[in-house]
Amino acid sequence: MGNIGVKLIVLALLFLYCLVVVYNVVAKEKQWDFQTFYYAAQAHSEGENPYDVAILSQTAGKEIDLPFVYPPVALYLFRPFALFDYQSAYVLFFILKLAAFTLLILLWRRHFLCDNNYYVVLLLLFVLAFRETTIRDIYAGNVSSFEQLLIWLGFLFFLDRKPFAFAILIVASALFKVTSILFLLLLLLDRDRRSLVALAAVTLAFGGLHLITYLAKPNLFTSFLANVGSLDERGSINPASLALIRDILDAASRWSGHDLCGFDLAIYGFWIGVLVAVGYWVFSRSDLSKQRQSLLYAGLFLYALALPRFKDYSYILLIVPSLFVVQVVLRSIPIKSVAVAVLCISLFPYQPLLLALALYLLILRHIRRESSTAVRG
Repeated sequence: MGNIGVKLIVLALLFLYCLVVVYNVVAKEKQWDFQTFYYAAQAHSEGENPYDVAILSQTAGKEIDLPFVYPPVALYLFRPFALFDYQSAYVLFFILKLAAFTLLILLWRRHFLCDNNYYVVLLLLFVLAFRETTIRDIYAGNVSSFEQLLIWLGFLFFLDRKPFAFAILIVASALFKVTSILFLLLLLLDRDRRSLVALAAVTLAFGGLHLITYLAKPNLFTSFLANVGSLDERGSINPASLALIRDILDAASRWSGHDLCGFDLAIYGFWIGVLVAVGYWVFSRSDLSKQRQSLLYAGLFLYALALPRFKDYSYILLIVPSLFVVQVVLRSIPIKSVAVAVLCISLFPYQPLLLALALYLLILRHIRRESSTAVRG
């Protein structure tokens, strides 16, 4: 059977699987994150504290387990959904999510796919990579689809050297999850005045927006910080560096009989220092004008490895960088095939994190090799 036949079979299987996912969302009780968003917006519109899970449960008339963990400004973005009854809002949010993912795939294919022959691989990774990161987002009803669309539109402008458009889109994405504001640090790679001005301007605007929110409703902002600070998710739902360190220390404490858990932040800080130092060593010896895309993807792997909280659905961010490694960095077809298989087959909870580490090291090696080749040339 030729390549076309194999591709058609893969596409047909992916399509059938996606139909099952859509059926599960429509027919079963999914989108538990959206449930929290909806009742948080409703509670906020009624003058209640949306960060109090007890109030969310009272507003919903049923038990709500997940707290609202986004900044107060995000509440206003969810308020339009509260104009509808829950079931209608549920369906509307799901349709918007599917539309966002469709636009994201089109954006990736048009602007970030190095070789159109890899389009089927892109779809395969989109559905299955990193323990089905996209499916997990769809079932959870998180905002990652919208966040990723804004982020990747921003990266398109970053690659086109349009710093203000890039910065504005990143700030828009950070209205939900504040940590994406760290992508603005990519502007420091340009080392030019326009990028520095864009960085300063949007950082001040972003900080000013949250300062106004704090001054207007300090109790609300304090509740937001308390909810974020209380999170300690681990394993498959949060395969992040700090979570893995804490799980290892817990196991070592049980084995040794000594409490080692107090060293978690120190080890985490050292780990981040190593990741950043290695990245800086490579970045500082690279030519941004010729390796802009490679450096961007290395930065995304570093971001995922460094954050203390990086949920299962957050790995959508790494689909395109992973495909870049498969397309460009890996040389032989068998190795490429093994890499795709490892990305798509789920084996253990922290597999996405360890894959991100391996891919980070591979792309740094690629950047160093390209830099050395350029110098010799």
